[in-house]
Amino acid sequence: FRRVLFRSHACRVWAPQVIYDDAASKYMVYWSNCLDTDWKTYLVYAYLNDDFTDIGEVKTLYQPSSSKDAIDGDIIYENGIYYLYYKDEKEGKICYVYSNTLTGPYIEPDNMNITKSLKDVEGSCMYKLSGTNTYLMIMDEFHNHKYFMQATTSNSMTSFKAVRGYEYNLDFSPRHGSMLQITKDEYDALSTAKW
Repeated sequence: FRRVLFRSHACRVWAPQVIYDDAASKYMVYWSNCLDTDWKTYLVYAYLNDDFTDIGEVKTLYQPSSSKDAIDGDIIYENGIYYLYYKDEKEGKICYVYSNTLTGPYIEPDNMNITKSLKDVEGSCMYKLSGTNTYLMIMDEFHNHKYFMQATTSNSMTSFKAVRGYEYNLDFSPRHGSMLQITKDEYDALSTAKW
């Protein structure tokens, strides 16, 4: 991101994620960005080159129409729709927008807040529970130094219920992590590897 700093006058750059764009046949990196020209924080993106050594033009991915700051983006593709979950920095909640294309434009629904936590949260990560149609979302209750988890309901990517704290154990640090599904063979290989 060093090159991004010089090209875009960014004063803060964080929370990078990568997703493959089938339409462009390229990997797209997206992140939270704050420019010293307007001090607004929003999500931007660029495409990685073939050998992952540089990125192309930096473009705006999503900036709320409310002019509130949007950070910590996480994009999930499901049933032909891209769902972009992000933290509304002012409200301390996870919100969503959606689009038919990865790079937008993203549509803002009437009720964008999907957070079931009663605390301020950030750094959400969404992943599918193996063998089901349910997605789990973890998020950082940063004032409490712990994770909060919620699950989709009714095969909807925007309807959630809180998962009871005794049903999961995510007591570790640092937070703002991502989940990666691996096979048993991959797990066994990692468990026996000499680091």
